[in-house]
Parts: sequence; structure tokens; C-alpha cells
Amino acid sequence: MSAADGVAIATTVVAGLATVVKGMDLAREPADRGNQNLVAALACLTLAFIVEIPDDQGHRTFFGVDEITRLLGHTLALTAACGTLALLSGWSLGFDVARDVIRRQWRLHGIVLVGLTVLFFADPTRSEPKSTTDPYADAHPVLIAYGLLLYLYMGYMMRGILRGAISSATLQSGLTAFGQWLCAATGVFGLLVASNKLAWLVNTIAGQPLSWPQVMLGTALQGLATISMFVGLSMPSIDERLSSWKARRRARGDRSTLAALWQDLRDLFPKIQLPEADLHDVYRPLVEISDGLLALRPYLDPTVRETATTVAREHGVRPEELEAVVAAAQIAVAIDAARAGRELLGEQRSTTAVALTDEAPVEHAGGIQQQLVPIAAAYAGSPVVTLVRNNYDDRHVTAEGSHDER
Repeated sequence: MSAADGVAIATTVVAGLATVVKGMDLAREPADRGNQNLVAALACLTLAFIVEIPDDQGHRTFFGVDEITRLLGHTLALTAACGTLALLSGWSLGFDVARDVIRRQWRLHGIVLVGLTVLFFADPTRSEPKSTTDPYADAHPVLIAYGLLLYLYMGYMMRGILRGAISSATLQSGLTAFGQWLCAATGVFGLLVASNKLAWLVNTIAGQPLSWPQVMLGTALQGLATISMFVGLSMPSIDERLSSWKARRRARGDRSTLAALWQDLRDLFPKIQLPEADLHDVYRPLVEISDGLLALRPYLDPTVRETATTVAREHGVRPEELEAVVAAAQIAVAIDAARAGRELLGEQRSTTAVALTDEAPVEHAGGIQQQLVPIAAAYAGSPVVTLVRNNYDDRHVTAEGSHDER
């Protein structure tokens, strides 16, 4: 087996694995138009590599038509490139906006494929043995025309992929942007493949001997283009999975931070506890703490805020942490009052719950989480909260209506 055959087989295996992996992603989200285009492109490219593999005798007869696999391989490879270009157009412009652009791409693609098919069957020498190093040597003019159309269109497609990938990369960040730059590299390698083939054809037409190993060079460039495309197009889903994993890890850490405040509110107000199957674990503490703070409103003393602010500043609390520490102190004092069953008089009560937005907890969990986590951390470990809590001189009203001075 030659080095070129080894590269081709390795590329085919990578293509097949990428198609299976992305197909599994599509099965989970069948309505994802990006994945639809991606899986179609990968599947076409994998089939293109498979049908281009000759049998033991080097023949490529299929369906009784000599060398038909050459046409099939080129058709599938170009279709994969067109699908990739459509995908990049959708990513950079949005699939709804890019609809007309994508349709024009596919119309041109269809016209080129018709032209290639006509030229293929019009070539009277297609069944004749071809040199593996220079199949266009002494070729019929129709075969030369076939090659020119094929590689000019390939260059056009690769140029589009290069421009589309660069445009998409500038709108992205992280691994997704890195993937788009790899797709841009695909465009560069593809342009080099097309240039190599066109230079080969020009040399053949001019009757000049080839002065470089174009077959090995073309195979290597094709392998680089294919692998960079597979890796590049896979980066958005890898980035998404990595972000999801980071979010879950952060949620576990946040859950630990929320634990003390969450448990105190659950013990104090059992009605805030949700049925086990109602919400994902990430949302449960956020929703229950939010509900608990609403229930805590009759016990919130607005005067605690001023005291806690003064104490926090005296203890050198940083400005960006001040609001969370003050809110935690208010909550801690109110929880003590609620445990003792002492509500403030109507005019003494705070009319709003501490640290709550007016948004629904589940729909806006991210914003509420950003608010509650630092408050819960201060509640569990800030010395300012402990100091305010221990030195609070309450003037709460008992259930019987008498004042209780402590």
C-alpha cells in the first residue's frame, strides 16, 4: 500500500467517525439546521472517499459503468463542500437571513454537477486505463474540460469556505472561533488542492513534463483539508459540551455555597419545599431560596441595612462585596426574628424581599443565581454578618402585640 493510499484510508476512517458522532448529536436535536447541514456534508465526504477506493485490480467499475466512481466521488466531495459553505453562511448570517444565499449556492452547484455528468459520459476514453501519476496525459479534450470545470469550481467553493469561515470566526469566541479558523484553513488547503490540479492540467495542455509529485502533494493537501474541516466543524458542539460541563460544575459549587441559607429557609418555611420531581437540582435551591425570602418579608427590619453598611465598611469589606454582605446581614437578623415568631409592625417592615428581582426564578435563573450566591456565601461565613446578628437590638412585636426588648 502506497503512502497516498494510507493517507486516503486514514482520512476515510476519520470522516466516518466524525459522521457517526455528529449523527448522534443530530438524533438528540433533529431540528438543528446547523447539524443537519453538517451531517449531510460529512456523510457525503465519507461516501466520496469510500467510492474512490479502487478494487484489488485498480478498477472502479460500478453499476456496470467504467470509472463511474470517479464521477460519484467528485459529486459527493463537491456536495460536501457546498454543504459546508451553506453551514458557514448560516452560522455567519443566521439561517433565516442566509436562506436566499444558500439557495443560490445550491442552484449553481446543481448546474455544475449537470455539466460534469454530461462531460463524463461524453468522454469516449473514460473506460481506458489511466496513468496513476498523470491520468490527464494525452487525455481527450472532453476529459480536460471535465478537469477544468471540476477544479475551477472546487477553487470557487474553497474561496467561499475561506471567506465564510473568517466572517463566522469574527463573530465567535473560544473554541467555536478556533473551529471557524480551522475551517478557514480548510479553505486554504482546498485552494491549494485546486491550484495543484489546475497547474497539473495546464502543464498537460502545454505538453510540459510535471516537475513535482502532484499526486502525493494533492493527497496530502486533501487530507489536511478534510481533517481541519472535521475538527473545525466539530468545535462548536465541543465548546457547547464543555460550557455545559463547566456550568454543571459551577452549579455543584454554587449549591454547596447556597446550602446554609437554603437549609435555614427550608426549616423555617417548610411550604417552600418543592416536590422532588418538579425541578432540576440546579434550579431547586434558587427557587426555594427566592420563595423563602418572599416569606421572610414580615421579619425584615430596614434599619439593619444602615447598621450593616457601617459595620461592613469599618471591617474593610470591598465595595463590590458590600451589597451582598449587607443583604446577608438583613436576612440573618430576619431569620432569627422569624424563628422567635416576632414580626415587625406594619410601618416598620421592609416592603420588599432582599436580593430578589421581579423575574421568574426558572426563566431567569442565571441572574438570580448571580445575586444569591454571594449573599449565601456572606450569610455562611462573613464576620460582619455574625457581628450584626449578635448585636442586633430588636424591637419586634410579639404575637400578643407587646414589645419585646432584648
